[in-house]
Amino acid sequence: MVRPWDEFVVSMHPSSKDGKSFDPTKEAILERLYQMIGDKTVPIEILSSFQWTINDQVARSWQKGRVLCIGDATHRHPPINGLGSNTCLSDAFNLAWKIAYVLNGWAAPKLLDTLTTERKPVGDAI
Repeated sequence: MVRPWDEFVVSMHPSSKDGKSFDPTKEAILERLYQMIGDKTVPIEILSSFQWTINDQVARSWQKGRVLCIGDATHRHPPINGLGSNTCLSDAFNLAWKIAYVLNGWAAPKLLDTLTTERKPVGDAI
């Protein structure tokens, strides 16, 4: 919602398996919106529309020297799967306990070198 109850942002993610670009008409957008809400009597005014794309991107490494990166700094995914937050939180948990162990002297700093080997496969898979 942009303004509660009367202004919304809607994101449509069409299948791109056929390789065709998605450039719907205003009428096609309205038809899809009515299908989504299930009521063709609701007045809808389209204020704007635009195409937005994001490519899957995954870093080669989560670490370079003393610099450790996680979350969107290392992997971006289209919002279709809705897995970006989950992987960011998992990255943070993975790194947080390792830093705590190293800072408390319970593990050698070499433990931090496992971040890429453990988290990159998850970023690649999603």
